[in-house]
Amino acid sequence: MRKKPNKPTEPYGYISFGRDGTVRKGIFQLSHEKDAQESDVMEIFRNGVNNLSSNLNIVSFSKLPESDHDFRLATSKGPIAVQLTELVEQDYTTRISKEQYKSADYPCVIQKGSGEVILAVDPERLRISLKRCVERKLEKHYAKPSSEMLWLVIFCTSPFLAPEYFEGGKLKISAALVEVRRYLGTVNCVFDEIWYTNLQTAPIRIWPDL
Repeated sequence: MRKKPNKPTEPYGYISFGRDGTVRKGIFQLSHEKDAQESDVMEIFRNGVNNLSSNLNIVSFSKLPESDHDFRLATSKGPIAVQLTELVEQDYTTRISKEQYKSADYPCVIQKGSGEVILAVDPERLRISLKRCVERKLEKHYAKPSSEMLWLVIFCTSPFLAPEYFEGGKLKISAALVEVRRYLGTVNCVFDEIWYTNLQTAPIRIWPDL
C-alpha cells in the first residue's frame, strides 16, 4: 500500500492580552498528512470567502487527481479549479545563532519558544515573498480549464506576513502586496483570481485588485 505523503507545517494561532490582565491563547495545528492538511486549508478558505460577501457562495469542494489541479470548488457562479500553494517562513527568513541574536544586528526576528530556532526576517525577501510565490506557479505554465475559472490560493501559517493590516485605525497595504500587484500588472496571468489566507483572518484577494 502506498504511503500517504507528509507535509510538516508550523502551528499557528494567536495570543491576546485583555485589559483585565487575562491572557487568551488559541494555537492550532494542521495535519502533517498532505491531503488532509490541504483539505483543512480549503475548508477554512471556503468559510472565509463565504463570510466576505453574498456575491459568491462556495457550496463545496473536491480533491482532484495529482496530475490535475488541486481542487474544484462548486460555487454559485459555477465550478472553479484551484491551485493551492504554501508560503513558508523560510521564504523570507534566515536561521541565526543566539550570539547573532544578542548582537542586535537583526531588528526583526521570529522565535517559536525559549531555546528554539531563531529566524531573522530579511526585509527585502519579505517584500518580494508573495511575488516569488506567484512567479513559481506561473513558471509551471498550467493549462487553464476551458469550461471553468482557475484560482491560485496561497496560504501561510505564519502571522508575520500581513498583506493588509490596521495601523492607527486605518487599513494599510504592505509592501509585499504592492509588489505582487505591480508584478501581476506586467505579465499574462493564467489565474482568473489569486487569493491569500493566513487561516485566521478574512482571505485577501490579491488579484485582480478589488
